[in-house]
Amino acid sequence: MTHTLAIIPARSGSKGIPGKNFRRFGVVLSLVDHAIRAAEYADISTIVVSTDTPERVLPGRLSQGTLTILRRPPELAQDDTPMIDVVQHALACIPGPQDQIIVLLQPTQPLRTPAHVEAAIATLDAHQDADSVV
Repeated sequence: MTHTLAIIPARSGSKGIPGKNFRRFGVVLSLVDHAIRAAEYADISTIVVSTDTPERVLPGRLSQGTLTILRRPPELAQDDTPMIDVVQHALACIPGPQDQIIVLLQPTQPLRTPAHVEAAIATLDAHQDADSVV
């Protein structure tokens, strides 16, 4: 199987709902936890949460081995920070194989399921001429 890397960008700042990525959504999980769980159940090789507030990510998850909490510098945690800059920072800090599949799982998409993630990866694998799937 191809190595897969999930990047979950979860900054704490939000103008509308402060700390929304770390607040509980529904009964139990926060938005960032929904994204982590989707990656875990989709059998992602490496999961990286890129955040300006690493202490807000559940500490118990660190023992699972596939999850890395990456402290994002303040200049990459602004409202107007381009996502490509966040992804490039994560890739510079957590390098992987040249042919790895990179999956961007934004916490603000809590209805995404592991099946959606698996389908996107399978679609990319099936279309070798494609360089991305949305």
